[in-house]
Amino acid sequence: MKRIIVSVTNDLSFDQRVAKTCASLHDAGFEVSLIGRRKGNVLPIKRPYRVRRIAMLFEQGFLFYASFNARLFFILLFSKADAFWANDLDTLPANAFAATLRRKILIFDSHEFFTEVPEVQSRKWVKAIWSFLEKVSIGAAKLVTTVNQSIADALQAKYSLGHVQVLRNVADTSIAFTPKHRSEWGWSAADFLVVLQGRGINIDRGAEELVEAIALLDGVSLMIVGGGDVWNNLQSLVANKALTGRVCFIPAVAYAEMLAIIAAADVGMSLDKASNKNYEWSLPNKIFDYSLVGLPIIASRLPEVSAIVEGYAVGITVESVTPHTIAAAIELMRDNPTDLATFAANTVWLNADLDWQKEFQPIVKKLHEFFQA
Repeated sequence: MKRIIVSVTNDLSFDQRVAKTCASLHDAGFEVSLIGRRKGNVLPIKRPYRVRRIAMLFEQGFLFYASFNARLFFILLFSKADAFWANDLDTLPANAFAATLRRKILIFDSHEFFTEVPEVQSRKWVKAIWSFLEKVSIGAAKLVTTVNQSIADALQAKYSLGHVQVLRNVADTSIAFTPKHRSEWGWSAADFLVVLQGRGINIDRGAEELVEAIALLDGVSLMIVGGGDVWNNLQSLVANKALTGRVCFIPAVAYAEMLAIIAAADVGMSLDKASNKNYEWSLPNKIFDYSLVGLPIIASRLPEVSAIVEGYAVGITVESVTPHTIAAAIELMRDNPTDLATFAANTVWLNADLDWQKEFQPIVKKLHEFFQA
């Protein structure tokens, strides 16, 4: 049984891409070990493979990333393994160095266009350092994967790579959940309920404009599920707009529980702005989470998102992310129940066509080829 060590810098509790990756590797017959960080009061997790959380002295910034990679490197250097799987650029240096020294197979899974995220893009020297680390490390990877074709093309062009394998964040349709009823939050069947969910509800993701859109509408309520940098600002905005009775905040919960909650809504929202290349080329997990529970979708008109939402006819897109365009789209959905039902019905087609188990099969095939070579 070949051993694969998977590493990521988060605390493991809510990263569904990593969880699905490890589960699929385990189901394919590999021995998997997952390494992450320990941060605060983390949720206990039970997985059918080894899980290790590293306690860190530093919580963020340069010292965190430097110390995490140093500790990870020494763990990888002395662990029994046949391959290393690095999730995102912030684990790649340690994995690349260890894989090179030990002559092991390295897989690099880029969850986003890391050097173009807002937190990096606006800081010249920080961007330069991460770009340098990616440039000197990515060549060690036997296989590079990423979340969509736009980012795959960008990585290929930027680093003169060969094939970059696309591994989209499609849902695992085998996950079981029991839908909750909106009455748990005091809403009736007559209320038109929209939901925005995500662990990264940050700046330029349309959350503020969505709240302001709700203020323009009558008979529409909003659930915001998850967390992010603008969470506190959104709560203040809701209070200032006198929307406390129409907007509720639900902190991040386990994945199946999140699916059960969002299933109570009528429409799912995804409103990232094209303010940077990472967002412009994004294909958020929430698109597939909404589809999995049968929700029609209102989304910003980004290339990868539009290809899914319009291509599978599971919702509509808005040209610009403003309170008025969002409000108009919500009204269009609410006032056309036949279209709403058609969009919901089409999610069955999307879920059948884009399933994680199918999406991951080419990865398993490549790994077996690597190990047999």
